[in-house]
Amino acid sequence: MFVFGLSVAAVVAACRDEFTSPPDTGSIILKVVTAAAPNAAPSSPARTGSSGVAGPLDHLEVVRVRVSGPTNKTQNLVRTDTSFSGTIEGLLPGSYNVVLEGLVTGEVDHFGQTSGVNVVAGQNSEAQISFLSFRPTLEPLPSTTQSLRFDVVWPAVPTAESYLVESDTDAEFSNPAQTSTATPSAEVSATELGTFHVRVRAQHREVAVGRASEPESIDVVAPTVQWTAASQSNAESVTSVTVTAEASFVPGLDVTVPFSVSGTSTADDPADYTISSSPLTIPAGMTTGDVTLTVVNDDLDEVDETVVVTMGTPTNATPGPVATHTVTIVDDDDAASDVDLVANPVTVTPGPSNDHVTIDGSISNTGSEASGAFTWEILVDNQRVTSGRVLLLGGGTTVGGFQAFDVGPFDPGTHTATLRLDV
Repeated sequence: MFVFGLSVAAVVAACRDEFTSPPDTGSIILKVVTAAAPNAAPSSPARTGSSGVAGPLDHLEVVRVRVSGPTNKTQNLVRTDTSFSGTIEGLLPGSYNVVLEGLVTGEVDHFGQTSGVNVVAGQNSEAQISFLSFRPTLEPLPSTTQSLRFDVVWPAVPTAESYLVESDTDAEFSNPAQTSTATPSAEVSATELGTFHVRVRAQHREVAVGRASEPESIDVVAPTVQWTAASQSNAESVTSVTVTAEASFVPGLDVTVPFSVSGTSTADDPADYTISSSPLTIPAGMTTGDVTLTVVNDDLDEVDETVVVTMGTPTNATPGPVATHTVTIVDDDDAASDVDLVANPVTVTPGPSNDHVTIDGSISNTGSEASGAFTWEILVDNQRVTSGRVLLLGGGTTVGGFQAFDVGPFDPGTHTATLRLDV
């Protein structure tokens, strides 16, 4: 501890010989007790006069005293190479509150207070003040956090009545969120992902603005999102298939995941399946969200078909490595026995306009048995344009009238029309 001020002998001498206040007033002589400031900048060469405070409090730009009572006064302290002190004169008799502030850029870095100082007319009264650091020191934060809420702590400031915690995505704290707390700890709530900067100020009813601590920074990171598997196979009789997206940890914000069906899919929407709309959502506090495929359980004997679901760029998350999921729809319909059905080549005639056509086809059964009912479809460039059911009787039967009218419009160029049987 360091004691700055007038010695007792000097105080006595002042009372006896150096009192200069008017006879109906008194004075307060300050006796300041301080310790080395933990947040002080390295000491610069000693300064004299009113240019600054030398020694461990050299970083203070102004040291001032305020007294309140029957008379209110504010004045800066006298400074020397090794101490600072002051006498407040011209005070009417009565009880006084004395506040000492050390300022840096206009904010209170050091603070001390004493009350009940009794001033007597014609006398000097001594006020001893403990002058301590008023600037908190935040404990280091981890570099990252997965949560939108994180704790900050700091050693208690002895003269603080409460604390103000400020957080901002801007390192200059242009628009900080503020939280008051009576204890030297607080929970900070981030509002978005990214880097957050945090600082804290001590508060006291006698202090306008306490000097903020050095800031600490933390990155609120996003989870990764990917499909839980790259593929699955299901019989078309299952009728409902779920494709699940999973976050790597519980997100604090809703995660939206756009998706699309890839052009490499062989199944048709809606003839073979329908799919829930994009995007899917993983709600805050949950880790998964689903895409649902509803499979059409038809009677067609057909090849297995695929639906390829591709994940887009998520919001409030980053994409993981499994961004494509292939659903295979396994056909479960048997081919008819003793039936040999042939879809004959189609004919194409112009439609009502140059970019439209009419397509005709026929089907022959060269087998020995009646074939029963079957499904047919006409495709253009492998895309279904029409379909239906047909009853084919005994062997040698040929049935025509499989038509698609006024199909189009088509871009200029060559296109392929096909009549297909699913047996």
